[in-house]
Amino acid sequence: MTEFVRSLLGGSRYIILLAVLGSFLSAVMLTIYGIVAVVAVSVRSFTELDWRGLNQREVEHFALELISLIDIFLLGTVLYIIALGLYELFIDPNLPLPRWLLIEDLDDLKEKLGGVVVVLIGVTFLGDFVESDGEIGILWQGLGGAAVIIAISLAFALRPRHGHANHAGGLKLPIGADQGSGTRDLPPGPADSTHEAAPPETGAPPSRPGRSESPGAGGA
Repeated sequence: MTEFVRSLLGGSRYIILLAVLGSFLSAVMLTIYGIVAVVAVSVRSFTELDWRGLNQREVEHFALELISLIDIFLLGTVLYIIALGLYELFIDPNLPLPRWLLIEDLDDLKEKLGGVVVVLIGVTFLGDFVESDGEIGILWQGLGGAAVIIAISLAFALRPRHGHANHAGGLKLPIGADQGSGTRDLPPGPADSTHEAAPPETGAPPSRPGRSESPGAGGA
């Protein structure tokens, strides 16, 4: 009974594949939608543009539309990182990914998501700021966004980094296939100093102490 429960709980991690698939499909759809929207906005803006009556207001409106589209791509990036992180943590930690996308624990996933969320907040506020007409509400919105960014930054700066303790031991962690050897050598820690002092292997057997006499000494 115990073995059955262990097998059941061990295999239940594959339920995360549903979340991985949903996040990945959402990221793909948002990216495709963003590309189509960029093409549509560009075509409409250049076909309806009055070159003689071009003014700063129209330029700001066009820039605002493009900034809004950046939000779509950033949100798609967040969902894509979630899909990769969940798959690495629960299914296969040896995905062929670049070094900066390696996720070893939930802290790594939260850190990467936090960076993208900060950029998303900044871009969203920039779009609202360009669209506003000097309203006082934009000030409070900016203060709220700044408070969120400061809170995220402090949370990442003050948290203990327990998940990276194995980096000090000189371990070899799997990385992507594009790195060549498939592993990355990390700097050895104090525990590995004894391994560096080992003599190189040679063809001759090592000499034994106290037996340094010449081969002919036995016949003397």
